[in-house]
Amino acid sequence: MLTGGLGFVTLYELMEYVLHWKEKKPHHFSLQSKLILWGSLIGVLASAVLIFSLERNNAFIHFSPIGKLITSLFHAVSFRSTGLLTVPITELQLATLFLIMLISFIGSAPASTGSGIRTTTMWVYLGVLKAAMEGHASITIAHRRIAKDQVNKAIAIVSLSIFWIVITTFLLLVFDPQWSFLDLTFEIMCCFTNLGLTSGISPFLSTLGKILMMLSMMIGRIGSLTLILALRKIALRKETATEIAYPEERIMLS
Repeated sequence: MLTGGLGFVTLYELMEYVLHWKEKKPHHFSLQSKLILWGSLIGVLASAVLIFSLERNNAFIHFSPIGKLITSLFHAVSFRSTGLLTVPITELQLATLFLIMLISFIGSAPASTGSGIRTTTMWVYLGVLKAAMEGHASITIAHRRIAKDQVNKAIAIVSLSIFWIVITTFLLLVFDPQWSFLDLTFEIMCCFTNLGLTSGISPFLSTLGKILMMLSMMIGRIGSLTLILALRKIALRKETATEIAYPEERIMLS
């Protein structure tokens, strides 16, 4: 699960690193691989600690101390892409279910078998927040400046993903009001992230609800970036050949 979530580019660089290490040659990882490796390490360890803290006296209460640690680590990796469980989902706390949604929303690396908004997108988004708080005009990560167009794409990916989840959850609350807010939100999040988990309500949703679930799975699998590029291509057809630069004006944001 962890290997599949790293992405093919990072796996290739890891193989090169091993070969160069055997030949005693220097090797430098690309910024993308560094972000993926550090993001995976930090994400898995932080998730494992939180899951252990939440479930050690709840769903994992019958496990040995070592069993609790291993089970927490297993689920920390699983919730990033595959959604495998070793305990019934009904035994998990509400906080753990919310944590599952956060972990799966970030997801795995680009060009991997996982889904979500991707770890690199989250790094860039955090870089935007850091730059905004520090008052910097450019986004820098690990002493590297991120291209402006990629910064815009990262913001668009996160924003469109949240927008889709909010809209679909709202529609499900309208057309399937018999289910709780948590059940519907958890279901739509697992569909969008292709996590493979379910609260068990999918067979009983309305026809529109099932259609929304299918659309969420397709959009989440192809990725928000692909959707952005498709919409951009349509928009470019309507634009003139010459790009117009309008006057700049500042507005109040808070």
